[in-house]
Amino acid sequence: MLELCPTSNVQTGVVDDIADHPLPLLHQLGFACTVNTDNRLVSGTTMTDEMMVLVDVFGYDLEGLFELTTTAIDAAFLPVLQRREIYDTLIVPGYAKFAAEQDHQAGHTVNHDHERINAADLHLDEETLAMIDPQMLEELGIDPKDLGH
Repeated sequence: MLELCPTSNVQTGVVDDIADHPLPLLHQLGFACTVNTDNRLVSGTTMTDEMMVLVDVFGYDLEGLFELTTTAIDAAFLPVLQRREIYDTLIVPGYAKFAAEQDHQAGHTVNHDHERINAADLHLDEETLAMIDPQMLEELGIDPKDLGH
């Protein structure tokens, strides 16, 4: 997981110019990347600003931003059930609403229902699930069946 902070990386001299930031290349190469503000008050940025840098400078579209967002929730230091709830109740509806608004502004009539984005993306595959200590899951109150497909 690479947590990247484009604005802060320019401000601190990690990269000379935002256009030189390696985030798009790393993302295209398959690295799990997230976008962050670093210290939003010191950097004078927000998550919206950081995402708009990706749109304006690198041509990210809604699908690319959604992928970065889902990577971030997948890696969040929260129990999997709480991550899934955030995904289902905030991320999916938020992106679906934004996509519908974009389509409406562009004069398109596309149905953006929640089925477009599969909430099962947060589920663990059998191999990963097998590596988790069942006793630890029990102590956390998590039913392993909730984590599988």
